[in-house]
Amino acid sequence: MINEIILCLRLLLVPLLFTGFVNLYDYLREQRLVERTMLEFYRLSEEQEESRRMEETKRWFEEGAGKRKSILYRFDLMILQSNIRYYLPFLNTELYLILMLASSAAAAALAKSLSGIWLPAVPAFAFTMFLFYLFIYSLSISNYKKTQNNITQFANLLENFSETSDDLIFIFEKVCPYLDVPMRPALQECVSKARNTGNVEEALRNLELQIEHPQFRNLIRNLEICSRHEANYAEIIRDNRRSLQEYLQNQKERKALYDNGRIEISIILLLCFVVAGMLNGFIRHGFLYVLVHSAIGNGIALYCLLVLLICLYSMFFAGKKGSS
Repeated sequence: MINEIILCLRLLLVPLLFTGFVNLYDYLREQRLVERTMLEFYRLSEEQEESRRMEETKRWFEEGAGKRKSILYRFDLMILQSNIRYYLPFLNTELYLILMLASSAAAAALAKSLSGIWLPAVPAFAFTMFLFYLFIYSLSISNYKKTQNNITQFANLLENFSETSDDLIFIFEKVCPYLDVPMRPALQECVSKARNTGNVEEALRNLELQIEHPQFRNLIRNLEICSRHEANYAEIIRDNRRSLQEYLQNQKERKALYDNGRIEISIILLLCFVVAGMLNGFIRHGFLYVLVHSAIGNGIALYCLLVLLICLYSMFFAGKKGSS
């Protein structure tokens, strides 16, 4: 009798829940609460990003460039320097972090449901976070390489157009059509900001932030100083070209060192897999079984995963960017 009553209550509950959800959906649609909430969140996140940028710009003028940056501002810079907003203009740090956390949580839940245990959920969460970071960092590296390949052409164009005008923003405007991503959109934004606000110094500072390359930043700083003191652009550009040639030569030597390091890391990883295979033959239930079904094995597995991620990061990304 009790079971029949419970069944009837459940049958009554289904249409009530369905009706409630339909009414809630209609109410939200009529009031546009979801849309307005999302727009308000996006507006606040854009304001927070602008506030962080202004605070860091102020700190840069007062204390210099070598001080600690906040974690959110580091993400701001990564997104800015990856040039992803050239393709997705609406993307900012807060949206990217929400997408990262939601995807990582979904990956962890999927790993838990497929395996039936919580152990795979932790590395699944961490690995998804790592992939999101890797995606932005890879774009940043790609832009760094493009800048390095085109910076000599940029210096030559500046020298040629500096003979026609002593207005730095006018020179940038003339140079833009001959450049590729990421320098072209960055220079176009610099020109637009300088024209609209009249604050050339801040526009050049933003340009330095957008292009992550020490020689590019050094060139922009020197040009900004020249524009304030009405000095000869051509002479400064020639000096920077010599500095650039030395920098590129040093980068070739650094690349050779990192390539040797990657070969050594690859050999060590290969030997680790060989040793793991040998251990598998000596252990009763197999090495993988011990890693998954014991607390000590879980700890060893997590430690090995962390070391493997560090090794892979060192192999593929260390040394891809030069130092100032």
